[in-house]
Amino acid sequence: MRPDLNTFLYYFCSVADQKSFTKAAQELGLSPSALSQAIQQLEQKLAVRLLHRTTRAIALTEAGQILYSRIQPTLEEITAALEEIKQLQHNPSGIIKITTSYIAWKKVLYPKIACFTKQYPYIQLDIQINDGLNDIILEGFDIGIRSTQVLNETMIAVPLNNYIDSAIVASAEYLQKHTPPSQPEDIYQHICIGYRYTTSQQLHTWHFTKDQQSIVLHPPANIMVNNELALLQLALQGLGLANLFLDDEVLTLLAKGQLIEVLPDWQLAATHYYLYYPNRQFLPAKHRCFIDFFKG
Repeated sequence: MRPDLNTFLYYFCSVADQKSFTKAAQELGLSPSALSQAIQQLEQKLAVRLLHRTTRAIALTEAGQILYSRIQPTLEEITAALEEIKQLQHNPSGIIKITTSYIAWKKVLYPKIACFTKQYPYIQLDIQINDGLNDIILEGFDIGIRSTQVLNETMIAVPLNNYIDSAIVASAEYLQKHTPPSQPEDIYQHICIGYRYTTSQQLHTWHFTKDQQSIVLHPPANIMVNNELALLQLALQGLGLANLFLDDEVLTLLAKGQLIEVLPDWQLAATHYYLYYPNRQFLPAKHRCFIDFFKG
């Protein structure tokens, strides 16, 4: 491949720095004759002599001095930028913008985030908690964490080891006033608190399994919210049955008797989480560090 103009200019600066074709050729991995021919081609392109050549030394002409003084700082900046990029691979730094749901924050990010920031002190995390399914490209995010694999085909989805079970719960106060359901269909005789998905606006269905049986029900929701924390708060106030993730907070409330699980013989499908990001040819080192750390 024939060198382009930028390569010729780089060769020229090397010769000017070294004041020797032999030394510059060694630095560039070329033969002195090949380097000399490249400089001659550059002079022909520019229609001006850049170097005074003698048997003893090489000196810049007036035109060569002007060219060298203008392009050398730029080449140094380019070299420094390339070196900085290489260093990022060894010392990842910069901001990562992350979108995550509330429960994914509690289950996936929060338990490990202190260890991550300690291991990668130069990476800054800009985390936005939103139960909607964001368009991470349009909204400027780098990485998303959600409990769904239904993502744009341009996304890469990485399954995480984290998963969480769910249960139908109610407060002790509510169950003092209402007979607990004995079968899934009994929920239609109860007041329920529904969860509405922010993006699709659909209400979450309750999917029960037991042995070989599988039942999907649409709870009769008197109150609907789009946030897991709000769902928990309403259940604690005794406003109805709620389908809640069994995270540490809910498990503690169950152990204290503030919440009571109903239909304990029936299981609800566990929720699995995925880390997703745009399909890019070159993934920044800071993103790779984050993905590798949290998928483990």
